[in-house]
Amino acid sequence: FELPPSHPITMVKRLRYAGEEPAAVSISYMPPSIFSRDDRIFLERQRSLYKVLSEKGIEPYSTKETFTIGVISEKEIYTLLQYGRNESIIFGQRFNYDAEKKLFEYTKNYLRSDIYQIVCYHQRMV
Repeated sequence: FELPPSHPITMVKRLRYAGEEPAAVSISYMPPSIFSRDDRIFLERQRSLYKVLSEKGIEPYSTKETFTIGVISEKEIYTLLQYGRNESIIFGQRFNYDAEKKLFEYTKNYLRSDIYQIVCYHQRMV
């Protein structure tokens, strides 16, 4: 975010469900100018971080997302997901940029590999 190390940052941690089962933990980091503590009330009502951001006129212009699969060291994630400690997790990192190519959000996603499937489509642009 090009912020000094002592600058405050907002963290939003969400536990996402597939039916009744915990399926993913998403941890997003944004400057307070993008998402403040007061915005959490709207997040609780909207149930969608990107809806809240969109209502503020903030939408991703471009996104870079990477995924790796494996066993992770974060015990808390397994506990939140109610998932076996040695089970593989799909770990994703998302970088969202605005139209000026400025990073406004970084998110770490921890997805249960028995619930999620990653599908990629490639299309040639002419």
